[in-house]
Amino acid sequence: MITNYTTLEAAVAAWINRADLTATIPTFVQSAEQEIRRRIAGAAAFAPLDSAAPTSTNWVLDDHPDVYLYGALLETAPYLVDDARIPVWETLFEKRLSNILRTRNEDVITLANHAGLVDTVTKHLDRADLAPVINTLVTLAEASLRRTFAGREITALSAGSNWLFESHPDVYLYATLLEAAPYLGQDSRLAIWADTLNARVASVLRSRDEVALDHTTYAGLQSAVAKWFDRNDLTPMIPTFIALAENEMFPELVGWNMEDVEDEDAVSTLDPLATAVGNTNWLFAAHPDLYLWASLKQAAVYLSDPRAAQWESMAALRLATLHGKTVKSQFTNSMVRCTAVVFG
Repeated sequence: MITNYTTLEAAVAAWINRADLTATIPTFVQSAEQEIRRRIAGAAAFAPLDSAAPTSTNWVLDDHPDVYLYGALLETAPYLVDDARIPVWETLFEKRLSNILRTRNEDVITLANHAGLVDTVTKHLDRADLAPVINTLVTLAEASLRRTFAGREITALSAGSNWLFESHPDVYLYATLLEAAPYLGQDSRLAIWADTLNARVASVLRSRDEVALDHTTYAGLQSAVAKWFDRNDLTPMIPTFIALAENEMFPELVGWNMEDVEDEDAVSTLDPLATAVGNTNWLFAAHPDLYLWASLKQAAVYLSDPRAAQWESMAALRLATLHGKTVKSQFTNSMVRCTAVVFG
């Protein structure tokens, strides 16, 4: 548990597992602290940690120790070339930092109307050069939302308000932020915004008895993938994308025994969804979101879509979380049997 400077330093050391970098950890922590301070400017001030005072702490470390941890781990990136954990740490750092901004920022702007939405998007993007295009981003987001909620009229927000914005302004917010993707490059926040938007949209669809973005069944997974990339010409290839995702994921899981699977005997079998009994398996039943992001990742080569990077990041994050949180034993006498996917 991270409770002060000493335990933070020990946690960073354990994660990187590089004795040659031990002496540099205080620098990593200090650099991370400077980035955190810059990013939450306007929130409550916090005292710097003191490497000479082992028990030193502040409200950020007390309330959000993972922000310090992932921030310090990110500072090790130049020394950990090609380490697959780096993008995962970056995504987690951004997500945890967003939590601070939501809960501690003293200058909260409410999503009360079109102007409030524009102001909030401006604040989130923090890019003065994008101010002239934010109205356009809102319009693009609105067009996308009309496709998502086909059959329910969504009047232009610039003309007043509508049912979606009044009840679910956060849907508008995240949809608009995602439209900024072409301007943001490899911004790790995109994956968080996309994940949040997906959850909010699914909630709205369920609450209004629409066709939900259900990816908890094989048919539902195919529908969700189709809705995400919105390309009718690729619909027939979706089963292939899912199969390619399985071919990539299954080898990663050989020899792992999962704690969150109720039937432990089930982990001895891992069949492709297309041929599995009931078109399901224990991995899909426990982690359908991993299947969704991994399948979208496989479709990216056909799309030239700026969201491809976030899909890959989310797939890597889900797989890393699976390994990091649900692994019972890496060494087991009962190996997972992964049936090969054969393309005819």
